[in-house]
Amino acid sequence: MAGRFSQDFINKVIDANNIVDVVSKQTRLVKKGPRYFGVCPFHSEKTPSFSVHADKQLYYCFGCGAGGNVVGFVMDVNKYTFPEAIEYLAGLANIPVEYESGGGSDDTYKKKKRMMQINRDAAKFFYANLYKTPQALEYVQNRGLSDETMKTFAIGWAPGNNTLYAYLKSKGYSEAELLETSLIREHNGRHYDYFKNRVMFPIMDVSDNIIAFGGRVLDNTQPKYLNSPETAIFFKHSTLYNLNRAKKELPKEPLIIAEGYMDVISLWDKGVKNVCASLGTALNEAHAKLILRYTDNAVLCYDGDAPGRAAAVRGSEILTKAGLEPHVLLLEGNEDPDSFVRKYGADAFKDKVGHSVYATDFKINELRMKYDTDDIVQRARFLKEACAAVAETNDEIKWDYYVKMLAGMTDTDPGVIRKQLYKHTDTETSETKTPQEAQTAPDQPSGIDLVQMRLLKYVMSDMDAYHDFLESGGSASSFLKDEYRTLYREIEQAYADDNSIDITQSLIYNNKIAQAIAFINADDYTIDETEVKSYLMTLQAREIDDECKRIKRKISDIGQSDSGEAELLLKEYHYLKQKLQELKSGGDLDE
Repeated sequence: MAGRFSQDFINKVIDANNIVDVVSKQTRLVKKGPRYFGVCPFHSEKTPSFSVHADKQLYYCFGCGAGGNVVGFVMDVNKYTFPEAIEYLAGLANIPVEYESGGGSDDTYKKKKRMMQINRDAAKFFYANLYKTPQALEYVQNRGLSDETMKTFAIGWAPGNNTLYAYLKSKGYSEAELLETSLIREHNGRHYDYFKNRVMFPIMDVSDNIIAFGGRVLDNTQPKYLNSPETAIFFKHSTLYNLNRAKKELPKEPLIIAEGYMDVISLWDKGVKNVCASLGTALNEAHAKLILRYTDNAVLCYDGDAPGRAAAVRGSEILTKAGLEPHVLLLEGNEDPDSFVRKYGADAFKDKVGHSVYATDFKINELRMKYDTDDIVQRARFLKEACAAVAETNDEIKWDYYVKMLAGMTDTDPGVIRKQLYKHTDTETSETKTPQEAQTAPDQPSGIDLVQMRLLKYVMSDMDAYHDFLESGGSASSFLKDEYRTLYREIEQAYADDNSIDITQSLIYNNKIAQAIAFINADDYTIDETEVKSYLMTLQAREIDDECKRIKRKISDIGQSDSGEAELLLKEYHYLKQKLQELKSGGDLDE
């Protein structure tokens, strides 16, 4: 686990990265006045509404409301965690990563970076050897791959005879370092190459670091496919091959999940780039969580044989429980994605994807083939298992559709099916499985958020505005959300220290605060002193109204169990409602 970064190091990394340069890697920007504008990378649009303020080092989209600083942008566009974003930006600026002392994290980080460098050198070695080995090169070229694709995926050849060991030793790596990568093994004091006589496929993490390899033999040697053992940088149960490239196509395209390296590479070569593969393991919860960082729309594309169908059922269950909405595509006959796209082309494959079956429909169809619904006993089993499959979706609108479908399919009373369906939800409510908020663009601020943001903008404009806010009855407690109160206290402290307000450095490592700051910077509307009291009254009215609703719920929960407490709450409720009415009629604050 990575250590903590010091605040000085974080500031150093941010200062070294111009947000205009970083954003320009994702979308083309055009300068207009003090700002740059471009098409938003977070939502589909034709007219550019995404702005970047070079002086403030902030971005904001007037279309979807996305906003923040350079760290927030990297986190959002790449779905990185905060430490991953800082490490990425440090790399862009060629700044060595520094952790705070205590825990040895700096040494761990350096060791992992060293392992990745060894893997990169190994990949170069394998790639060069592919072109020195006619048999291996012929195999790859016979798969119809272009030279560009072979280079993109760095397909190579491991010749064996301990040539990799000799090469890496010549690069200055120690035996201990090489053993940690598992590229080199040791037996009876002798070192040897782990991969021998195999076509090699480098495996990358989502940050484009080579963390492992997969190898395929050209003869009947077993195992046919061999992956690197797990190491300090490679965990196959949470790695998806080619997700580092496929994520750039998401979420505008669904993520296609295939079974093998060549499925992915052949599809990519023909222009289908939104594809990844698990590494010889069944999909699991770690895979699902990784996918959900980028999209909730996935298509499982497996062989149509019995093992492929079973894998599709298991995989769709895992993805559905994680909050995705998977579809299933099974290719007919003996076709796999590799053979299909080479035979019929990308357009035919994309058409198949477009007609893929929603996972619940797929599972119901599989159950129909399993059971004879004309037999009453088998029909009951079919309905129980079908209802279990439907319940996984946790969407009552879909439930209604499937209840009608199953009722018509089995000539069963819809009420009976609905009752069976609800049996599967006794211990699990619909709140437990919702798609992550990260997959949807934030809404534009409106209503009570807009009031608070514009008050903050007014307060930070100058010292006179700050004093006017105080004289109007304003304070930190006037703001209803933690992020606004936190930002106000930062402003308050800056004025107390007689410092100027620099909103680009005010706790911008909190996403919600970054969002607020970005909007404040981009919003053209500025309130004046005559509106301050009105804005504050609006906030107080909302606070009182929320408290009235809370008391009303509490009275309802108490019921007849404690009439004394209920009576006291009722008195408080009526007092607050009266105060709210007076406030709306033009009464004074905190009257």
